[in-house]
Amino acid sequence: MATNKKEEHKAEIQKILTRHVGRRRAVGAAALAREVFGAEAKDNPAKIKRLLRALISELRSEGAAIASHSDSAGGGYYLMVGSEREEFADKLKQAGLRKLVMAARILDTTLGSLLENMLENLKGGRA
Repeated sequence: MATNKKEEHKAEIQKILTRHVGRRRAVGAAALAREVFGAEAKDNPAKIKRLLRALISELRSEGAAIASHSDSAGGGYYLMVGSEREEFADKLKQAGLRKLVMAARILDTTLGSLLENMLENLKGGRA
């Protein structure tokens, strides 16, 4: 996807999500895809959903407060407010910590040693 088109889609996602603030106002992935991609969303829905997820991941990496949830009633994407930001950040930290624990076990070292090594690499510009 061309960079300009990609940036346009990201901007459109952010614009649409301003109408979906808080978990109770989440928009489903299919509905969001239709709003962002229009008729394209009908041609190849699986591809468009993958693209939507990639764009949302990119926006999150840039600091956008976009959350998602799923439950028996469906789920969707929304902009986080208040404590939702902290809750989402806590989930990300827990997931990251679980992966670091796994990496330490694979390397047969302690989590503390792994973190110290990572910190040294960061300080040395070798992240």
